[in-house]
Amino acid sequence: MDERRRPAFAIEAANELAAERLLALGASGVGAFVEGGRDDEGVWLVRRAATETVDGLARGVRKEWRDALAIVGDVARALAACEGAALFPGPLAPSSIVLSPAVWIEARGLVDALLGVRAENRGASASPRWTPPEQAAGAPWDNAANRYVLGLVAYRLLAGAHPFAGAGMRHAAEEQASRAAPPFEDEIARTMEPGVQSFVLSLLDADRSARPESARAIAERCDALRKAGRGRQSQTPRPRQNVPPLAGARRDEAAPARLRSPPNRVLAGAAPAPRAQGETRNHFSRGRLVTYLPLVAGAVAIAASFASTRSSSSSSSRAAPTTIAPAHLSGTTAADCAPCHARQVAEWERSVMAHASKSPLFGALESVVEEQV
Repeated sequence: MDERRRPAFAIEAANELAAERLLALGASGVGAFVEGGRDDEGVWLVRRAATETVDGLARGVRKEWRDALAIVGDVARALAACEGAALFPGPLAPSSIVLSPAVWIEARGLVDALLGVRAENRGASASPRWTPPEQAAGAPWDNAANRYVLGLVAYRLLAGAHPFAGAGMRHAAEEQASRAAPPFEDEIARTMEPGVQSFVLSLLDADRSARPESARAIAERCDALRKAGRGRQSQTPRPRQNVPPLAGARRDEAAPARLRSPPNRVLAGAAPAPRAQGETRNHFSRGRLVTYLPLVAGAVAIAASFASTRSSSSSSSRAAPTTIAPAHLSGTTAADCAPCHARQVAEWERSVMAHASKSPLFGALESVVEEQV
């Protein structure tokens, strides 16, 4: 026989049925028995060696939520195989969940029972921190207890720590029995698919009846969440196209239409532009000359004196422009500033502060602060 396939267990020929059951369970991720046969000495089985377990993960190391749910789903399918065959694999613990070279549960209690080996402390977990509250109170360990431990393992894989890590070893069981598992931190929850956090917390619900009723239901939920995550990831958003601005466009054009500055705006009381005024005055003078030219010659002198009067009044108007009185902040609104500061007013009205200043709650809080100060 190949040295690399040295049998891990030698079984009596009369116990061949147990060997077949262990091989069938190994294909379901229970016990890690991958090969078996018969030789002159009897029945032999080969068991895969574990290189990494959940208990061996470094403190603070987290798994990406898809990888974590893949592990939880594989463990749940292994537990479901035991539940479907009416078998109890023994108490589940982080040290009995193998991650590499593949995911399986060691199921020491079940293997010992099938091989006829007397197991010691079969009902004890590796640590009180990984003991369900019902079992800490004295209830026998069963498949439902293993599903609760699987919830603790799922939380550990996603968060990098035990959900009740701050309680201490002595008070861990009391904390688990008295309160629900805390939600994940925001930076962790934002990286997960919607529904993952609520699913993991449901595995650790303080009410036993609110937890999943079977390991198969846990595996199906893990598969559904991972499938939804792959579908969401495949729907990549369409990249936003940057449209270049038109040549010669002004920054004021970004403001809403009601706040845009009209071209060549004129303040109230200000004189028109010199060029436009000159053109208007010349046109007006030519019209007067054409109208009164067929009349008496004295009309020319009247028209000239009238034009000179308007020119003098225009020059005096340009020399002394009308000034605008400074606005008082107590009675000034954003609309009053819009004619000269359209862009700034538009940005203000779209800001959060503009909406907050209109909120009754904001005003009430501001009054409370002023009273306290």
